[in-house]
Amino acid sequence: MKHFRTLLSLAALALVGPLQAQQFYPGPATGVRRGFSSILMNPAEITSLHRTVELNLLQMNVGAGGNIEDFIFNIDNPSGGLEESLTSRVDPLDFRLGGHFLGPSIAVRAGKIGVGLSSQVHFGGDFANINPNLGTALAQFTDPDFTSTRIQGGPPQRANFFSYAQLSAHAGGVLIEDANSRLSIGASIHFYIPTAFAEAEVRNLNATLFEENGDLLMRDATGSVRLAYSTGATLDGAENFEVQGRVSLGLDIGATYLLKNTPLGHIQVGAALRNMGALLFDDALESSYALNVPAGEALNLSALSGTFEEIENQLLASGFVSLRDQRSDLRVPLPTTLALYGDFQPLPFLQVGAYFQKRLQANNPAGQIVGQDLFILTPSLFVGPLEVYFPTGVYEVFGFAAGAGLRLGGFFIGTSSGLSSALGRRNHADVHFGLNLGIGKKLNLLN
Repeated sequence: MKHFRTLLSLAALALVGPLQAQQFYPGPATGVRRGFSSILMNPAEITSLHRTVELNLLQMNVGAGGNIEDFIFNIDNPSGGLEESLTSRVDPLDFRLGGHFLGPSIAVRAGKIGVGLSSQVHFGGDFANINPNLGTALAQFTDPDFTSTRIQGGPPQRANFFSYAQLSAHAGGVLIEDANSRLSIGASIHFYIPTAFAEAEVRNLNATLFEENGDLLMRDATGSVRLAYSTGATLDGAENFEVQGRVSLGLDIGATYLLKNTPLGHIQVGAALRNMGALLFDDALESSYALNVPAGEALNLSALSGTFEEIENQLLASGFVSLRDQRSDLRVPLPTTLALYGDFQPLPFLQVGAYFQKRLQANNPAGQIVGQDLFILTPSLFVGPLEVYFPTGVYEVFGFAAGAGLRLGGFFIGTSSGLSSALGRRNHADVHFGLNLGIGKKLNLLN
């Protein structure tokens, strides 16, 4: 089970080292109390703040999901569901995890102008197109019944993890306003501080995996391997959250349009382009290799350990891997996305919000942090000062999910997958919460 647990430790690293970093907070972002959740969704929302001053104390969103069933809910053996899914599946494995922390932040709305500063941390990991026979070998090679398994071609298989910090300046203003409507625009300038990135990719892999004396070995193998990593990236965990590259700039832009008086109450729609930028790692390497393990010889995968640089040296020393190309410095594009959304409040106790996100990048691109397409519909009910919201969505990676959350003043907590998990669809788990403080004059969306 050593290498199966190594696979899991790489996944866990993205959660404990600092889905796929997810900035969108379903419910709070499109709710009646506009705050930092809304600004992260669209910088133009800074003109719709709930109060004159908005302070964020802490906000968090973490989650994991993929085309795997029941991998999270076995408390006694948390890896058991994932292991069972790997060994019984016939299609490639896709699995993403990650999260987002919003630290101390402030936004101020003065008349038709809003400005703000925020601090964030992002982290995540992605497994794409993992061959099911490879999953079987990783999970079962120590079992007495396991003998060998054959991997033949298929799409590129990839695993990566990343982490970075972010400082942002936000600004927005009202362009046009009359008694019935308002048009606002906004922008956020980001300063990205890279801390870790590592990616392993295998293409055109043809190999036989087998067990010998408790080790997992590979024979009759050909293919190409690409490794990219920043200094200090390991399979064993991120001991230090250290800067690993140059500070780079990024940009979000957005606009909102508000209809103030309609038969459905107010209607607000918005559009935003987010994450236009890249992480720049200075002391890093990206290398491409040719893999060739001839008949009668074998590569011991169980012997590979240590940092990515040490693993790279071990592969070269084996004689089965030859260097094709190598370059220093890494530019890792962020997942640029287009967001479209709207919300309306037809009744005093009911609001409905809809959010659509489209990634503007190829599916599973090499050397990038990957986004995903999604659509979320969020009805919210108001009971006095309490808001209860029910995000229900369709996600590119793990399909349908439904959850619930509540908000009281500046505090909110919820999940976008809890209800669907309770009904038996357990391939996605997440939690989000936040604590914000509004200061000054109370404003409503129509001001």
